Amino acid sequence: MEETINVLVYDTLISRDDWRRIDCDVGICTGNLDDAPAYGDRLRLRGKWAKFRGEDQFKFSEVVDADIEAIENLIISQFNVSSRVARLAAKEWKKSAVSVISKNPYDLMKLSRVGFEYVDSNFKESAGIADDDERRVDAAIISAISGLTSNGDTSINTSKLKSKTWKLLGFVDMWIVDMAVDSADGRLIIVDQKASRVAAKSDYENDSSIWEYVDNG
Repeated sequence: MEETINVLVYDTLISRDDWRRIDCDVGICTGNLDDAPAYGDRLRLRGKWAKFRGEDQFKFSEVVDADIEAIENLIISQFNVSSRVARLAAKEWKKSAVSVISKNPYDLMKLSRVGFEYVDSNFKESAGIADDDERRVDAAIISAISGLTSNGDTSINTSKLKSKTWKLLGFVDMWIVDMAVDSADGRLIIVDQKASRVAAKSDYENDSSIWEYVDNG
């Protein structure tokens, strides 16, 4: 399990590119660090203790920024999120993190490995988000089309998108999904009404010939 420790640097014993073996008051610490620390430097490291050739070493995964850590702790105190998600949010949005999450919890989906189901289960009830809240429905559409195009398809059948979105939203009235997809056209997605196909807006903008490369689904 990871922990965070404060260390006093005695010496940097080995430097290979950005990998460091550091002699500290707590023992040997190893990990990646841009600049080799000097005697007397104080670092706050996050990592795990492990044995190497019979010797206990602290293998750190990152050097903790005090400001970021304070924001991370504030996020954890105010929202039902894991320390990993709080850390990612603090690094991404810094002092604006609490405001960003409060305004739209589903923006957390922009972070690495944070999906719709995670955000929905942690915020829908606690934040009083309605089934048809635009923020929630938009997030479900984004999640649905992302999952359905993860195999490399650049566009999908519109009915597939609606079905997946409907399931993510918890089988709400289908008219909500129909209206949501219509509303999202041009904002989040691009719909080809004639072909009954849909593409993520970002994919469409990156490839103007997207409709030439469709699957048969």
